[in-house]
Amino acid sequence: GQRSVTDEITRRAKNITSDLKAAQKDRKSMLKSRSIDQDAVNVARRRMKDFSCGKPFAFHRIESDHQAQDVVRSAEKQLADTSEKISCLDKEIQSLKTKRTKFDGKKVRDICIAELKK
Repeated sequence: GQRSVTDEITRRAKNITSDLKAAQKDRKSMLKSRSIDQDAVNVARRRMKDFSCGKPFAFHRIESDHQAQDVVRSAEKQLADTSEKISCLDKEIQSLKTKRTKFDGKKVRDICIAELKK
């Protein structure tokens, strides 16, 4: 009885900790991706500007206004998607931190006992 409750509490605490570490690792890689995506947006805008200024094709590799807008729009969409994923990960990390801080105490013990009795 008592040992199984203690083991369950320990297991859940380890799961929260491992989930938190995984989320933080994912966030770190997404931050790198966002930096790369921001660079891609800057390059796309520069290519569009070069096209608009009439520079030679070798500088921008864009054939039309429509293609120029598509290049920039695509890069901006990728950046927005990455930023949204980071936002979701931030919420998940905050939730896991809250769970971790609330994990000590009688309430968690009571929840584990109730679930083990099922």
